[in-house]
Amino acid sequence: MACLKFWFCIILFLVSVACSDARALESFPNKTKQALIETGTEIIRVSMQKHELNNGGFDKPNRLSPGGPDPKHH
Repeated sequence: MACLKFWFCIILFLVSVACSDARALESFPNKTKQALIETGTEIIRVSMQKHELNNGGFDKPNRLSPGGPDPKHH
């Protein structure tokens, strides 16, 4: 019985994969691709500016080393 369920699942998976098709990137109009690229570039630029304002840049650490009574403990 378990073998029958296994083969049923395999066949169901193969049928579902065979029925689905991927859409090629060329099916998008050039305007849509350009708009997506511009939007993504703008989001990345704003994110980098926000990160620089909040943290003072990428190369500066934002945390302090732990202090306390026993600094050799950490």
